Amino acid sequence: MLVGLQGCGKTTIAAKLARQFRGQNRPALLVAADLQRPAAVDQLKALGAAIQVPVFSRPPGADPVDVCREGVEEARRTNRSVVILDTAGRLSIDEEMMDELVRIQQATQPHEVLFVADAMLGQDAVETARRFHERLEFTGVILSKMDSDARGGPPCRSAEVTGKPIKFVGTGEKVEDLEPFHPDRMASRILGMATSCRSSRRPSRPWSATRPRRWRSACGARRSPSTTSWSSSKPCARWVPWTSSCR
Repeated sequence: MLVGLQGCGKTTIAAKLARQFRGQNRPALLVAADLQRPAAVDQLKALGAAIQVPVFSRPPGADPVDVCREGVEEARRTNRSVVILDTAGRLSIDEEMMDELVRIQQATQPHEVLFVADAMLGQDAVETARRFHERLEFTGVILSKMDSDARGGPPCRSAEVTGKPIKFVGTGEKVEDLEPFHPDRMASRILGMATSCRSSRRPSRPWSATRPRRWRSACGARRSPSTTSWSSSKPCARWVPWTSSCR
């Protein structure tokens, strides 16, 4: 059972999970229970056809709880080993959405309730995850949209606040762009982006390029092209390496 806000990528994540299970010879069934967002059912059907996984759906106006219950029964009848429930989201958390998700959870008793966290959500991800966990007690987190410029720090923080592990990371828009979560890779991503940001900043005291030339001409030093040391035919009182202290 996938839960999360609208636009976090639940429908695409559902197809990515179904593709992985299909690759493990575990036939899956996708259940289109998002009857709030326009064309959500059509999107899931298109993704299911692309990965050759059937999609269970009902006409608009049906009760999402009944859709999920009937979807589980259909999976048992057709001998499907995995059922993935694509539930509806909202632009913000409201009681109506939470009550619907709680009723779906009680009706289907899923083995896994996965919270899909948008990596671009920012600091609101922590509060959103906390409120979802208070009502649903989800079992894990999936980070989506990690191919964006976002570092993913707040969503990782949401996993720490709820005490639930991050299980998968969505790394692109294609159905094959899903991989297990590796903490060392995430740390390298965050630190690497932070380093690149620091290195791209300009110095707080910009200095002219004419200063080193004046210093070189004053002491007669020249830089060796293969080393960072300096040599000169004249004695120099300021014989120091070429660092910021030469300004």
